[in-house]
Amino acid sequence: MRFLLVTAVALMALAGCSHVVRGNEFNMAAASAIRPGETTKDEAIAAIGVPVGFVSTQNGGLLVRWEETMGTGHRVGKTSSLAILFDKNDKMVRIVSGSKI
Repeated sequence: MRFLLVTAVALMALAGCSHVVRGNEFNMAAASAIRPGETTKDEAIAAIGVPVGFVSTQNGGLLVRWEETMGTGHRVGKTSSLAILFDKNDKMVRIVSGSKI
């Protein structure tokens, strides 16, 4: 019984120190190398990483989103997000938003 109690306390202590990642890790710096009218959606994804979502636009374009939140079990340490708009031909139009906190 005592062994179970000690094990439970140890696991709870470790859970508070665990590293948590939500979203997908991505390379924010790679966004500075992509160019409007030149870089394709597939090239951007290959350089930046796996996005967390896609939103279709009314004119046939696509908004691609990357998000990542890192921290411990009870505290957020770093949050990054990026959204890039691509036209109906899969060419980059512009970076819509990007932040790193």
